[in-house]
Amino acid sequence: MSERTYFTDYGALVARFGDPAGGRAALEELDVAGLAALRGQEREEALAVLHEHLAALENDPRVVDALVAMQAPDLEALLRVEMHRRDETGVAAARAAWEQTKDPAAVTALIETLVKARKDSARESAAVALADTRSSAAAESLLAALDSDDDAARNVVITALLRLVGLSELEQLGRSPVSRLGALILNPLGAVRQPAVAELRRIVAAVQAGQSAESLGLVPGPGQESAELARLRESVLSDPRRPGPWRNTLDLEAFGALRGEERERGMQWAYSLLAKGDVRAVRAIAELDLQAAIPVLREAAQRGNRTFAEAAQAALAQLSEPS
Repeated sequence: MSERTYFTDYGALVARFGDPAGGRAALEELDVAGLAALRGQEREEALAVLHEHLAALENDPRVVDALVAMQAPDLEALLRVEMHRRDETGVAAARAAWEQTKDPAAVTALIETLVKARKDSARESAAVALADTRSSAAAESLLAALDSDDDAARNVVITALLRLVGLSELEQLGRSPVSRLGALILNPLGAVRQPAVAELRRIVAAVQAGQSAESLGLVPGPGQESAELARLRESVLSDPRRPGPWRNTLDLEAFGALRGEERERGMQWAYSLLAKGDVRAVRAIAELDLQAAIPVLREAAQRGNRTFAEAAQAALAQLSEPS
């Protein structure tokens, strides 16, 4: 096409089919219904500028959405190529390919983006798209991605994984084991994360096998948290740099009285404090003889300052002594 009448370039197309109000909507979507309605030379010119913009490696998912809506020639082949870009445009292409043909290559491409993309936004988009495929391969890939040392990446992956298996709402319930596991997986200490990932893997497998969240004990029952858990929380949240009853310790009486899921929640808080180098958690673990915390304490001792490391080593020696 030597001379264009309707769309000289991509900017001209956006000017016509973008949101006239501007703002975020203009950056995120085009009027795909309007584009799909084009006929004749207008359609040919629109397709040409969309392909040119895509070929220039511009990261613009709107182009994929437009080409899908217009049912561009050779669309399936185009999506198969573009899905491997490892950016938001590639995610849009993989999502479209999955929605149209359930192409397993789309899941593979999303996994590549989740693991290898440089931009957090691309990895976030890939995680959500993987969850929306509802495929078993996606679940396994998301679980594997929880091994990442990147806190932000793990956060995105947890959200996507819970969305995939229909447990998203439980993540927001503080008394649910799902919420606790999410917090443990976000802990920077590997000795905290690994058992939590293993437990989440078992939950995902059970849900995929048809078990309900209720049957797995993931839905908190009626009633409020215990007074002991509330007391422990107060001591955990207190600032050790300020005078007060919890400057040098946690509420050990309350901690020791916890049972069941509340006991597990208390352990999660203690592990969070260990990751922050808070000596109060070290003392609590030693005083309550929390043997399960030994691997975590051992790792934390390698990360903290000298005062914390010495306290951790002393606690480890105490925990190792025969009772």
